[in-house]
Amino acid sequence: MNCSIRLLALLLMSFWCGSQNIAQANDDLARKQGIILSDVPQKVKTKARYLFYISGYIVEAGNTRPTSPKFGVYEYEQILETFKQSGFVVISEARKQSPEIEPYAAKVAEQVKRLLKAGVPPQNITIVGASQGGWIAMLMSTYLKNRDLNYIVIGACGADEGFLNLVDLHGSVLFIVEKTDRFPISSCRRFRADATGLVDYKELETNTGQKHGFLYRPLKEWIEPTVEWAQAQSKVGGSNSLEQELMRLQHAVDEAETKKDFAALDRLLADGYIFTAPTGAISDKKQLIEDIKNLLRDKAS
Repeated sequence: MNCSIRLLALLLMSFWCGSQNIAQANDDLARKQGIILSDVPQKVKTKARYLFYISGYIVEAGNTRPTSPKFGVYEYEQILETFKQSGFVVISEARKQSPEIEPYAAKVAEQVKRLLKAGVPPQNITIVGASQGGWIAMLMSTYLKNRDLNYIVIGACGADEGFLNLVDLHGSVLFIVEKTDRFPISSCRRFRADATGLVDYKELETNTGQKHGFLYRPLKEWIEPTVEWAQAQSKVGGSNSLEQELMRLQHAVDEAETKKDFAALDRLLADGYIFTAPTGAISDKKQLIEDIKNLLRDKAS
């Protein structure tokens, strides 16, 4: 039997066995209030929902409540608190101002990878970027190339052609723009045209009358759809079907096999799992991983 199919069979059976306990744990988690952090915690809770918030350019270290002459005060901390109250583990920092956004996108992408490596399902990770932060979020989508991560891009459709050529969107992406801002929703569609990894895509236009300042405050017009998008895509949100879960597991298996990441395979299998093959042969978790290693070695030789 192909090792991918064999491992998927194991995962399917493990999913059925643990589904009731997971559902109860998820319900409990969903009722809890979140926290606000500046980096990925050392001890990662794999069943929590994580939300990275990347602010606009005006917010900077030492000035988390800056004022724009045109748009007023950027209520950065209020925005974080609003996401916290929705039950997310919010990860955000007031970064150093810079027109060079690639290094920061790479930095936050590495934080996301740390969560994934710790075992957090990608559906439980959402990246929210506002204004320049939206460009950073799109670069992260391009760098990570993970179809199961979630993104919300707010007020960031006005990039030039050079940036457009850099971006290749992956995952589930929601674009939010303001009708009275400079750039219409149609300008966002440029980023969709050549995207190779989109799983879900949606556009939303608000009409607050506040121009670009609509993203300076936690207005319900963009906060509510942002939270709904993150919850609908996540496991904690409760909307994942068995088919979606199996697709996620298959993606994880394929990636682990491609990278020969046996640590990832070890995380995907329950410690006490026993597999009985159609031939009657019995394998425990350790033996199964050894069998997969041998199969990969045979393919390489």
